[in-house]
Amino acid sequence: MMKTRAFLLPALLAMLALAAAAQAPSPPTPAERQFRAWLAAFNGGDRATLLGFLENEYAARGAGPNQQFRPVAEDGGYYHFIARHSDKCVEVPGAAMTNGVQLQQRTCDGTPAQSFQVTAASSSTPSTGISNNGTYRIRNKRSGKCVEAAGGKTANGTAVQQSECKETSAQVWRMVATYGGYYTVQTAGDLSQGWDVAGGPSATADGTNVHLWHDVADVDGLLSFRANTGGFELKKADASTPTKFTGLVQERNSDQFARFEVEVEPAAPYRIVRLDLRAVPRPPEFAIPRMAEGELVAALRARLEAETAADRFAGAVMLSRNGRTIFSGAYGLADREKKIPNTLATRFRIGSMNKMFTATAVLQLVQAGKIKLDGTVGKYLPDYPNKDIATQVTIHQLLTHTGGTGDFFGPEFDAHRLELRTLQDYVKLFGARGPAFEPGSRWAYSNYGMLLLGVIIERVSGQSYYDYVRDNVYAPAGMTSTASQAEDEIVPDRSIGYMKRDGAWTPNTDTLPYRGTSAGGGYSTAEDLTRFASALSTEKLLNAHYTELLTTGKVDTGGGGKYAYGFDETTVQGVRSFGHGGGAPGMNGDLRIFPQTGYVIAVLSNIDPPAASRISQFISNRLPEH
Repeated sequence: MMKTRAFLLPALLAMLALAAAAQAPSPPTPAERQFRAWLAAFNGGDRATLLGFLENEYAARGAGPNQQFRPVAEDGGYYHFIARHSDKCVEVPGAAMTNGVQLQQRTCDGTPAQSFQVTAASSSTPSTGISNNGTYRIRNKRSGKCVEAAGGKTANGTAVQQSECKETSAQVWRMVATYGGYYTVQTAGDLSQGWDVAGGPSATADGTNVHLWHDVADVDGLLSFRANTGGFELKKADASTPTKFTGLVQERNSDQFARFEVEVEPAAPYRIVRLDLRAVPRPPEFAIPRMAEGELVAALRARLEAETAADRFAGAVMLSRNGRTIFSGAYGLADREKKIPNTLATRFRIGSMNKMFTATAVLQLVQAGKIKLDGTVGKYLPDYPNKDIATQVTIHQLLTHTGGTGDFFGPEFDAHRLELRTLQDYVKLFGARGPAFEPGSRWAYSNYGMLLLGVIIERVSGQSYYDYVRDNVYAPAGMTSTASQAEDEIVPDRSIGYMKRDGAWTPNTDTLPYRGTSAGGGYSTAEDLTRFASALSTEKLLNAHYTELLTTGKVDTGGGGKYAYGFDETTVQGVRSFGHGGGAPGMNGDLRIFPQTGYVIAVLSNIDPPAASRISQFISNRLPEH
C-alpha cells in the first residue's frame, strides 16, 4: 500500500504541474506587445512620448507637413496642389504625356501642367476615424490623364504616375482635410497610403518627386483624439498571432466600444505596419445596468457637470417621456468671446439631423400620391444632367443612401462654399457625376442624395424646400425655433460653433455653407426636436402606416444598425430606437425616439463631435426598459 502511494504522489504532482502550466497565461505575441505599448503611449497623452513611439515603432513616416497639400482653385474647376512645407506645386514634368510620367514639384506658375481637375468617383470608402469627404479621380488639365499609384504598389518611394482615366482603385483618391485648409491625398483602395513630397522638408528644389507615403501617424490628430476619448481600456483580446492582434476597447470618457487591430512586421523589431480602430456596438456581455428615472437624472446631471467642467460639452439636453419632461438643462457658452451662456432657447446647428425633416416631407408627398417610392430621379427632374442618375436611381434609394449619389463635401465644395446659395446651385456643380456604384447594390452615406430629395420636393410641391418644410413639418409640430436661414443673416439666439484647432477653441465660421440644405446644416433647439418626435408619434405629420414606413430600418449599415428613410434604427440592449445624429466641426447633435417606452432624447452641442452623441449614448444605455 505504501509503495502505491509513493508511486501515485509523483504522478499527482506532475499532473498538477501540467494543469498549472495550462492555466498560466501565454506570453504576449509581438503584435500584442506593440498594441499595449501603443495604448500606453496614447493613454499617457504626452506629446514627446507619443511622437517618439510613432517615430521609432512605426514602419514608415507619419502624416507630416510634407504630406499635406492645399488645393487652390484656379479656373474651370481645376486646382493647384501646393505642398505645405515648400509652397511649391505638384506638376507633370516634361512634354511627354505617356504612362509613367512622374509628378514633381515646381514653383507655382499657373501652367496647365500644374492644373488638376478633382472629379468625384465615389463616396464609399472603408470606415476610418477620419471624416469621409468622398473619393475622387484627379485628372491633369494638360494631358487629360489621371493620377494613379504606379504599378499597384503602395510601399514608400513608389512613384505616383499618370495613365488613362479609368475606374480603377489605383486612380481613386480621397481628399482628407487635416487643418488650416490643407489635405492629405489618400488612395481609396488603401487608406494608409497617400501623396508625399519625397525627401521631406529639406528636399524642396524643382524636380523633387511626389511619392507615396505609407501609414498615417498624425501626432496632433492623435492627441486631439486622446482628449476626446480620454484614452482606451482593453476589455477583451479577441485574437493574437505573432503579427496581428485584435481586441475590444472602450473609451474612458464614454460608453463607446471599438475594435482595435494592429499588424506588425514579421521579424524583429516588429514595427507597426497597420493600425485600425472602428467603433462597434456595445457587446451584450458588457451591458450597463438600467436605472430608475430618478437615479438616471442624478447620474445624468453629474455627468453633464463633469463634462462641462472638463470643456468636453457645451449645449442643451432634454429627456422626456410621452410628452412629460423628465430632465432639461443647458451648459457652457453660446458665445465664448461675449460670455453668453447656452440656454434651452439657444438655437444650435444640427448638421445631418435635417435629413429627418427632408424624409418626412418626401413621405408626406408619397402619402398624398404625388411621389412614388419606385419613381426615378428623372421622373421628377426630367432635365437632370446625368442620364444614369436620372434613369436608374429611385426615390427609395435616395432615402436609404443606396443610390450611389455620393457626397458634395471636398475641394469643390470648399472652393464654391459661399456661391452655393440654392439647392439648384449644387445640382449645377455636381449634377454631371454618374453613380459611384450600381444603384441599389449597397449602402453608402450620401449627402448629395438627400440634397436631390430637396430639389424633388421643390419641383413636386411648387414651393421652395425651406417653405415646404416650414409649412408642413415645422408648423404642425410647433417647431418655432427651427429653420435654415443664411449664415450672413442675424438669427436671434443662434449659437457660435467652436472647433478645436491646435488645442484652442476656434469659431467654425469659415467652414459653414452659405445656408443649410435638405441634406443638413439648419438649426434647432432641444425643445423643438422633442416636439418633432411628439408630432411623429401622434401622427400629426404622417398617418400610422407612413410613420412606420419612415422609421423602420431597411438597409444594414455595417455598424450594427439599419437605415430607414432619413432615420437610423438601432437596438440597445434589446430596446429599439430610431432617430438621427448630426456632426461637423463645431456642431453635434442627436435625437433618439423609443417607440415602445415613449422616451425621447434630444441633445445638441456647439462644439466638435462627439460631445452630444456621447451624452445621448449615456442616457440611452441607462434608460428604464419599461
